[in-house]
Parts: sequence; C-alpha cells; structure tokens
Amino acid sequence: MLSLVQGKIALLQSALDDPTIQWKRLVLALLWLVYGFETLLSLRQYRLYSLDTPPATLASHVDLETFKKSQVYGRDKARFGFFSSAVSQLISVAL
Repeated sequence: MLSLVQGKIALLQSALDDPTIQWKRLVLALLWLVYGFETLLSLRQYRLYSLDTPPATLASHVDLETFKKSQVYGRDKARFGFFSSAVSQLISVAL
C-alpha cells in the first residue's frame, strides 16, 4: 500500500516538474479567480442588506426594529469585508 502511494507521488512529481509550466502566473490567476468569485458572492449578499422589510419567512420571527439593525450591521460588516479582502488580495499578489 505504501509503495503504491509512493509510486503515485513520484509520478505526480515527475509530471509537475516541468519547466514549461509558468507556476507564478498560474498561482496568481487562481488567486484572482478565487478573489473575484468570493467578491461576487459578497456583492450578491450585499444587495439583500438594502431590504426594508424582512422576507415573509422571517417576518413572524423578527420584529422590524431588530431586522433594520441587523441590516445596518450586515452592510457595515460587508463594507469592511470588501476593504479587508481587497487589501489582503493586494498583499498576497505583492508577495
């Protein structure tokens, strides 16, 4: 079993030890892809923080004042998240 795993690892090492693969560009592209996807998801959620009334499924469980407070908190948290993730992304790319 161990020799099988070692053989597969050796095969993977030989396949990835290719000087024609531009690893830096690949890693940077993947970093930007993940950042873009996560930002897209956050933007979709951010739009929901501008609702004035709770959805019908929550209306019976949450009063309007609590809902509005949670909306304000969610918007603030999302704005900070956008800034924080942008700074983090720029630092990651710079390194």
